[in-house]
Amino acid sequence: MAIQMLSFIKKNWFIAGLFAAVICGYNFSGFGKAINKDGMFFTFLVIFLFFIQGLTLQKEKIFLGIKNVKLHIVILSFIFIFYPLYFFAFVKMLPFINNEEIIVGLFVLACLPTTIASCAVFVSLAGGNVSGTIFNSVIANMAGVFISPLLFSFMLQTTMFALPLSMLINVFMSLMIKIILPMAVGMIVRNFVINIVEKNRKKFPTATNCATLCILFVVFAGSSDTITVDLVISLYPVFIFLALSYFAISFLLYKITNLLGFSYDDVIASVFTGAQKTLAMGAPLITLYFQYNPQILGIVLIPILFYHPWQLLSSSFIAKYFLWKKARMQESAG
Repeated sequence: MAIQMLSFIKKNWFIAGLFAAVICGYNFSGFGKAINKDGMFFTFLVIFLFFIQGLTLQKEKIFLGIKNVKLHIVILSFIFIFYPLYFFAFVKMLPFINNEEIIVGLFVLACLPTTIASCAVFVSLAGGNVSGTIFNSVIANMAGVFISPLLFSFMLQTTMFALPLSMLINVFMSLMIKIILPMAVGMIVRNFVINIVEKNRKKFPTATNCATLCILFVVFAGSSDTITVDLVISLYPVFIFLALSYFAISFLLYKITNLLGFSYDDVIASVFTGAQKTLAMGAPLITLYFQYNPQILGIVLIPILFYHPWQLLSSSFIAKYFLWKKARMQESAG
């Protein structure tokens, strides 16, 4: 039993690291605040994270699936239209969602773009359209720098956390400097060191995951006073709602893409790319948006902190199902 547990932790160390980063940020808040004086460490981590993402982005694969317009419309519509509408409707209907900071966190989660690395990995494992996945995930993340703050600023009009236009423009500028610019520089640098990057490709995900965990540590260290164990326990209905929502949205994507006559490779790409939400971009984006309300950051991050590991665990099983079904289809065809 102990060996199986260690094997699971080794395979899913990032998920274990999420909990460790949150707990350490909560219990060692003084150290977190000290190393992040004036937000310099946070800024360095975000720039490093997106520089590495740009450095490892296989540009040659991005535009292979550019002509698959129907696939792009479905995926991007789910990311930026269906998700916000779905969460906005259910938050209004469900009586157990009554904590205003958690409502804000759910709205923010709904407006985030998809993951870049994770969805590509799962689509590859399931034998789906990887080039279509990479194209849509990159486009969604770049567009998300502008669309996501606009969307959840609009959704937050019913709360006390909506930003005036002048502050929203400052958020856009910060996101451009800390996310888009480092990613663009990384893509340019890749042209000169591509052999080194490809040779060490497996090491970069570890570096970006560690940077994400450090970001969470300093964020929670700065907002540790507002989070209690009782609060987290009381949110179990919200966690159940989020868990069921991921399966519901994945199933809906599966059904819609089948009805639209997508190839099975495109169905797989749609399910993973359209249903996932990014923590790597989510944590910096949320932190920059709520930089004037740092005390609520920890609570606002709770929905995405649950959703991210849940989608990773769920996607591993969904990928196995797709791989099994695809093998059965090939056997039948043969």
